[in-house]
Amino acid sequence: MVWERCGRQAQGDGYLVVLEPGTDETRVVPRLLDGLAHGLAEANDGTPGAAGGPVGEDSAHPRPIRMRASLHQGIVHEADSGYAGSAVVDLFRVLDSGPVRRALDAFPDTHLVVAFSDSLHRDLVGAGYAGLPAGGFTRAEIEVAAKNFTGVAWIRAVHHAPPPPTSPSRSE
Repeated sequence: MVWERCGRQAQGDGYLVVLEPGTDETRVVPRLLDGLAHGLAEANDGTPGAAGGPVGEDSAHPRPIRMRASLHQGIVHEADSGYAGSAVVDLFRVLDSGPVRRALDAFPDTHLVVAFSDSLHRDLVGAGYAGLPAGGFTRAEIEVAAKNFTGVAWIRAVHHAPPPPTSPSRSE
């Protein structure tokens, strides 16, 4: 994935990334999730409350950065107001849903919770691609009555794994 060729759009306090056509999701999605989890863990390293410690309301004890992410696939097009299409609408309906918000609350030891659309979960996780283990996903019925939206998402906390230790170099 070449970052400069991805579509990007600020969405309030969020960010929409549209992968370029032809991207190999089987390679990009695991790396993206690992990178996000690593970046959040690194940003929160040493932050009071980041590992479940006490968090104050003042700036001396900032809250750790925690994030919900939603991944979906489908047709997207550029419009006057930015990226549009039913895939974009569905993505944000899932991202802002109660089940995804509650999942972030339910995993206070993680900085990232991700929701895959049903079709993306079936295509990537269900097919058993490397880096996308089926374990840890929970199926959730998503309903946003005010928007007449129903769907299925697969939600999982993404835990940051520390990099493997490096072998000491040998000098002769």
